Amino acid sequence: MTKNDFSKIQTPNVREILPEAVDAIFDTISQEDIELKAIENMAAEFLCSHRENTDLETVIQKIRLLDYINTTNLRMYRDDITITALAEIILAQPAFDKWLQNGDIRAVELIARGNNTINLFSFATKYCCYHNYYVYHRDDFSIYDTVVKDTIPKYINVTKTYIEDLRKNYQYREFLDLIDRLMTAYNINCESRRKKLDLFLWYYNR
Repeated sequence: MTKNDFSKIQTPNVREILPEAVDAIFDTISQEDIELKAIENMAAEFLCSHRENTDLETVIQKIRLLDYINTTNLRMYRDDITITALAEIILAQPAFDKWLQNGDIRAVELIARGNNTINLFSFATKYCCYHNYYVYHRDDFSIYDTVVKDTIPKYINVTKTYIEDLRKNYQYREFLDLIDRLMTAYNINCESRRKKLDLFLWYYNR
């Protein structure tokens, strides 16, 4: 991992990361993609009306909703862990909502490890990010997914293998540091910059 110096690069045929374009990504989506805007609004409304993770049925509904929105396909892992079992893991941690509110990476680690039979790192980052952003109006978590893994090496000097290893080893703090380096390299300092950068990278590289 030390071979990556995280210096800024720009590979051909990628959308240039401009601070003003990242800052305006919500406006861009509102103008260009009605379906995506509607999906984001649906997630925001449901999470804000069901803020806490203290009821089994509600947590199952939230897992299902965020799984569907983000196409993480949790059903593929039902032989390893069921949605109900994952919800019960969340409910068993009384500090979970505080972790979400405070941007505590233990929330990601709890979901990512699940019952220690399957790596749910990607879904964990999304579950925590959506709650932290929409419920608590904070911007502490960044999302990991295949688009992020494949896209970041186009912008900074880091390999896909390095990013994949962070996922495999549940190294979420190091992943956040990587996103910080990317934002620093491209001078992304707008409000809610993690959420906006994630949408920018996904929207133009999906």
